[in-house]
Amino acid sequence: MRLFYAALFLLASSPALADVYLLSRHKLEGTDFTAAYFLSHPQMTTLEACEAERKAARTTGFRLFSRLYFATHKGRNVQDQLYCVESDQRFTPFRPNPTVDFTYLITLDKTKMKVKRAASLGACMAMTGQDGELSSNRFCAKSPQDLTR
Repeated sequence: MRLFYAALFLLASSPALADVYLLSRHKLEGTDFTAAYFLSHPQMTTLEACEAERKAARTTGFRLFSRLYFATHKGRNVQDQLYCVESDQRFTPFRPNPTVDFTYLITLDKTKMKVKRAASLGACMAMTGQDGELSSNRFCAKSPQDLTR
């Protein structure tokens, strides 16, 4: 019985396992608007599997996801980037034809992702601190997916 409680304690005190996401970032050229989609799939549980999906998306098309295609928006081009990342945060599932109701500051450190909720894009920019430094590894984005954990 002691062994059972010891195992239960270890499970309860161990950190949550990180989920693997294919982060799809879409920046509307000539504007400050960026959309982010946090894509996960039961067959994509490792960074290697995610990288295979990312490469397939660039060559032959997505295998696990419907193609997220935002070629033009009112005559503007959309620049898209795909990142394979791990995060202990969770998001609601992606749904087609979404509205982008949530704003986040997204920080990438190699293959790790941290997301902070913001009230608006302006509030997100203020969260960047004094330097206001944004880059491909640190950016504000709107998303249709809610942060659940």
